[in-house]
This record gives sequence, C-alpha cells and structure tokens, in this order.
Amino acid sequence: MIAYTCEKSERCILMLSVFFISVLTTVASAGTWEDAISDPASAHLTRPSVNQFDWHEQERLMFIHFGVATWEGTEYDADGQTDLSKMNPAGFDADKICEVAKSWGAQEIVLVCKHVGGFCWWQTETTDYSVKSIPWKNGQGDLVKDMAGACRRHGLTMGIYIYSDDPRYTSGIGRGGRTDDPEKQEEWNQLLRQQWEEVLTLVGGDIIREVWFDGSCIIPLDDIIKRLAPNAVIFQGPLTTIRWVGNEAGIANDPNWNTLTMTDLQSGVATQKHSAPDGDAWAPVECDVTLYNHNWFWSPGNESKRRSVDDLMSIYLQSAGRGSVLLLNSTPNTDGKIPEGDQKIYSDFGEALKTNFGKALAKIEKMAGSEIVISLNEEQQVNGVDLWEAYQYGHRILHYAIDAFVDNAWQQVSGGTAVGRRKIDLFTVVTTSKIRIRVLKQVGTPLFRQVQVYKVDPNMIKILKQVTHGDGWIDVEVNSAPKSGSICDIDLSKHVVKPGQYEVRIEGAKIKSAVPLFEGQAGDAHFLEEIEKKTYRLNRTQTIGEGAATGIRVIMKKVKAEKFKVRIRSIM
Repeated sequence: MIAYTCEKSERCILMLSVFFISVLTTVASAGTWEDAISDPASAHLTRPSVNQFDWHEQERLMFIHFGVATWEGTEYDADGQTDLSKMNPAGFDADKICEVAKSWGAQEIVLVCKHVGGFCWWQTETTDYSVKSIPWKNGQGDLVKDMAGACRRHGLTMGIYIYSDDPRYTSGIGRGGRTDDPEKQEEWNQLLRQQWEEVLTLVGGDIIREVWFDGSCIIPLDDIIKRLAPNAVIFQGPLTTIRWVGNEAGIANDPNWNTLTMTDLQSGVATQKHSAPDGDAWAPVECDVTLYNHNWFWSPGNESKRRSVDDLMSIYLQSAGRGSVLLLNSTPNTDGKIPEGDQKIYSDFGEALKTNFGKALAKIEKMAGSEIVISLNEEQQVNGVDLWEAYQYGHRILHYAIDAFVDNAWQQVSGGTAVGRRKIDLFTVVTTSKIRIRVLKQVGTPLFRQVQVYKVDPNMIKILKQVTHGDGWIDVEVNSAPKSGSICDIDLSKHVVKPGQYEVRIEGAKIKSAVPLFEGQAGDAHFLEEIEKKTYRLNRTQTIGEGAATGIRVIMKKVKAEKFKVRIRSIM
C-alpha cells in the first residue's frame, strides 16, 4: 500500500509498506518524482554535464604507473636518458590487470602512457625513447593498445595520462608544456599534439572517459580531444571539467560540493578548496592516492609501504563516501606484473566493501521531500546511513540531520551539509526500529536517489576518529631577513615533501607580489594564491622526487627585519 501525506510544515513524505524479510524498499510514484524534478525553485541550480555524470557514477578508478622509473627505482625519469635495454616486462598481462581492477570494483583504468622522462608505451612516431626501443616483444609491443583491448573485453573504460613536458624541450618538471626556448614552443606543440592524436586514436573514443593533465597544459588540444574523446572529462588545464582534491592522501574534506565559481574553474588548477555551494560551474572532485605510502612506482623497497585494508577503507569513506571519485594507484613490477601482495590487498579491499556495504538493513529509492522515515522490520543495531542525492538535478540538499528512534523518541545521531552523489555517515551504534532523514535547508524539493541503512564494522568508526587533517605551522629556516624592495627566493623544499596543498605565511613584511618556484623555475601564478593578507595557498601537483625543489619568489615592499618570519603548514 502506498500512502502519501503532507504535514503542517508542508514536508512531504512518501512511504511504501510491503512484506519483507530484512530489506524494505520504497519507490516514489512517477508523478510525484517527476513533479519534484521540475520544481521551479531549483531551476537555476548548476548541474553536471552528461560526461561529468557518467564519469562520476563510476566512483572507483585504478591508476597505472609503470615506466622507466620502475626499473630505476625512482619516482620519475628526469632526463630521458636512461638505458632502455633492461626494460623487458615479459610477464605483462593486460587482462590480469583488468581483473585486479575489477576485484575492488574499479570501473575505469587511468593509464600513464607517458610520464615525466618522455618514454612512450605505444608505437609513436614522435620519439625513439619509447616501447619500440626496448627488448619487450622485440620492440614491437604496444602496452597502450594491449590495455585498450583488455579494457574492452572486461567492460572497463579508460583514462589517458600523457605528460605535457619533455626533457628535450623543458628543464625541470611541472611546466605544463612550456618550453625553455620560446623559439621551440611551436615545435613541441606539434609533437605533443601528435602524441595525443596517436593515443586517442589507438584507444578509441568509445571507452575513453577521462583525459589527465598532470599540472595543467598550455598547449592547445581542445580540437583533438573534442574529436577523438568526446565523452571524456578533463583533469586540469584550460579545458578542465573535474578537479584535483588538493592532496595525494585520497581524502576529501567534508563538506564536498561539486560546484565552484566559473572564474576558479577556468584557472585550470582549481581544487576542492575552491568549492562553493552556490557556484555557477560544476566540477566534481577526484581523489588520487598511492597504494604504497607514498610512492607511485614499484620498487622492491616500496612493497613494504603497502597500505592495509583498514587504510583503504578509511580512504574510501573519505573520498567516495564524501561524494568524490577514488583514483587508487597500481604499479606493476619489472616483470610487468602487479605483485601478489598488492593483488591480495585489492581483493581484500573489495571484499571489505562488499561485507560492509553490499547488503543494507533497509533501503529506499526515489524519494522526494524534506523528511523521510525508513522503517526496519524489527529493532536492529545501526551505525551507518548512506545518502544518495539525485545530483544530476543540482545540489538541492544544503543541510540535513539523521535521527534514530530510540526509547520511544527521536534522537539525532548524525548530520551534515553537502550530499551530492553520495554521503556515508557513520556513528556510534544505536538499537532502533526506524531512521529519519530531515532536510533542514534546501533549494527546491530535495531528491533522494536512494538511502540505505547499515550496520558496518565498528572498527571503521575508530579508524575515522584517528584521522587528522593537515599539520600545524612550522617555521621555515631563513638565513637572514631580506631588504625592503628586494627579490627574495624562499626555499620550502624541506617542508614540501609530497604533492598537496600548503599554506605559507610571511610575517613582518609588506609584499608586492609572489610566484611559485618549482625546480628553480617560476611556475604558473595559479599555483600560488593569496588567500588572506600575507598568507598564500601553494598547490604542488607535480611529482616530488629526490632533489626536487619547491619555493616561492617574493618581491618585498617593506621589511621589518626583527619581525620577519616565514611559516608553512600542510593542509592535506
């Protein structure tokens, strides 16, 4: 029997009572749901594109970092001069890698086709520093082609990563395709465009869902991407449609809004920190994270840094569980195989997800209204509620509360603001016969695609309580205070030891301007934002290896030497 009621507060509740064993499913009538979708009060809300929605729905993606650095035991091949004769990944099996991805629910593989040093895993015409110059398959192999074929066979989509720089044209890393010699810029533009043309054609636009620019890209590629990867979202750069979370810990902050201002989005390097609930642009957040803490490439020593299943569950709850997309790395060894220990962790992670979220105690679907009550078949222990907003119609839910019916009275057990694609709330176990969701602030009629009630492993709540977000302020060693009117290069390398976001505060000085320094070169101004007077947010998106240098160049207006101080802190 379906009963539809409106209370005095005009909060509409749609409830369905059915005979069940352990799961109660509720479905709104078509008319009510469709009427709520077209609520004029929410007509102005920013909404995702089809490409953004389809990509976001995948939730879990697997990165593959594999290249010259794997044989060198480093994080990147800096100069593109490595002897390639030792690269023979004879055990590489693209189908097996796809099986590993599927073991933990990944639906897309983001393949690093070319990393920092310029080595290409496909049969390119742009350089000999490529797969055609290694012993594997007598130089006839094509790892990109192999992965594309396997992804098709296994029903997976692909993301494509091609690094924008090349040591032949650019010193240092993170230049976004800008050459050292301006006279050679057009030459490199054409070569990089050809690389993208080759790979996107080879893989095929039907399975490409993501294009990945590491640290942005200044080279025009929009015509190629629109023609050969029309279904893809774009990570960073002028064409960006998704955002980096701002750290490589795989963790999104709560709340996590999919919206921001168009001005921030068009910078090409916006992160989660730029989110705004009333933003006029839509760009969901992607959380990339290593399996080895903190290394992207395999080496024998890095296997000892493998994260545990508890670590991965904590990351999942703070990425996908906060409405983001989780991009978890994998890295084959020199045999071309994902190590057995890694495979076991991925598989165990997948099983932990199924155990905790594979079967709900109760579930409702397509509910429109600002109050929802979910009845259980009897009193049960509950410690988790999983909210899914129909976010294709915008962020309508701005503030909510979760209540449990305990001792004949409603008791609030959790609450929050942003829901978006998904919001998992965990709380201390309560014994209850029903759960209530109250929307306290909204735009138009709230739309719940589904709500699920769980009893999860209590250990997950303990894990989340142990998480800390960012570090305290640390003084940066400065030899002497700069003079008024001088240019001062401040070295932050000792403190910026991994990609992420950092706040830098300069005390005792009036500042005319500041720019980021990466490997001694001035970086794009968008990587250093003044967020308040004398305080800057530094985005270090590029790989950080041994000897990497990070700093800022400051032009001082006036300096009080006795009060001059530079401080830094990690903000995830």
